[in-house]
Amino acid sequence: MHVAEKGDVRCYLFLDKKTSHEELWEGPSPDQAELVSTSGAVEVLPVRQFLGFLDKTTKGAFLCYDFDGNWNAETKQQLAGGSSMASIKNELHLLRVQKSPKEVEMMRHVCEVGSVALTATISKSRHVYHENEIRGRMELESRRRGAEALAYLPVIAGGPRANTIHYLNASSSLRPTDTVLMDAGCDINGYVSDITRCFPVSGRWSDPQRVLYDALNLVQTNLLHYANNNECSLSTLFHRMNEYLAAAMREAGVLSNKLTDQELLREANALCPHHVSHYLGMDVHDCDTVAKNMNLQPGMAFTIEPGVYIPDDRKNVPKEFRGIGYRIEDDVVRTESGIE
Repeated sequence: MHVAEKGDVRCYLFLDKKTSHEELWEGPSPDQAELVSTSGAVEVLPVRQFLGFLDKTTKGAFLCYDFDGNWNAETKQQLAGGSSMASIKNELHLLRVQKSPKEVEMMRHVCEVGSVALTATISKSRHVYHENEIRGRMELESRRRGAEALAYLPVIAGGPRANTIHYLNASSSLRPTDTVLMDAGCDINGYVSDITRCFPVSGRWSDPQRVLYDALNLVQTNLLHYANNNECSLSTLFHRMNEYLAAAMREAGVLSNKLTDQELLREANALCPHHVSHYLGMDVHDCDTVAKNMNLQPGMAFTIEPGVYIPDDRKNVPKEFRGIGYRIEDDVVRTESGIE
C-alpha cells in the first residue's frame, strides 16, 4: 500500500510471517531487511493491522484498489471507510503495456530462450509418436536454458486436433503422416514468451501440408513487413491478416477463385476465428484492459499469430486440405524505427 504524506509517497507492506509448521514444509520467510529491500516498503506490518491502519490513514482519502479477488460487498465497504475508491487496473495496464528499456531487454532474453528451446524440441521430435513426449521435451529444453517454468500449458496438437485452437490434453498418439502444432512459451524472471510453429512428425511434409503451411508463412511474413513499415494497432493487423489470408488461400487453391472479395474475406475469417495478436509481457495475454485499436508505441510487446484451421467437415475446401490446422506465432516489440 502506498500512502502520500505532504508530497512524499510512503510504501507499507502487510504480510504475515510463516508459522514454524509452514517454515518446516515451505522454508523460512524472508527477514525484515530483505522484505524492505525488495519491496521498497518503509515498514512491514502484519495483515491483522491492515484495516486499523486504513482507518487511521485514509479518512477522506482516495483509495485505489483491485478487487479481482473474492471480496464481498461488506469487505469492500469496510476497506473503503470514508474514502473515495477507484480501481487502478486500467491505469496499471496502460503503464505496464509499454515496456522500459530494461523490460525490453528481459523480454528479448525470454523470447530468445523460448525460440531456441522450441527449435531444439522440434529438431529432436522427428519420429516421436506421442504428444505428451513432445510436451516433456519442450519443458526440458526450456528449463535447461534457464527458464523457471513454461509460461502456460502448451498446445501440442497432432493431426486434426490442431483445429481445436486451445487443445491442451497432449494425450494422443501421433501418426507418421501427422503434422504437429506446438504453441509454447517459457517464463524467466516474471516475463514470458509465446511462440507457435508446426512440423511434420516424419520430417517430410506431404504436398498439401507444405502448400498450406507455405501459404500461411507468406501471410506471417507480410504481417511482419507491414508492422515494421507502418504505424498500426492490433486491430489494424487483424484486418490485414484477413486480407492477406484471403489472397494466400485463394492462390494456394484452398479457397475458390470464383468467390467475390467480400466472400473471400468472410471465408478467411472463418478459417482463422481468433485475433491475430495480443499484448505480451508479465502475462501471456497481457494487459487485457488496453484497447486493441490503440496505435502501437515503442516498448509495446505483442504477438503476431495468423492461423488456418480446416476441420474434416469443411466441405467448401478441397479434400486434401481437410483435417489440417496450422498457426505461426512470433513475439515482437515496437521500436522507434519499426519492430524487432
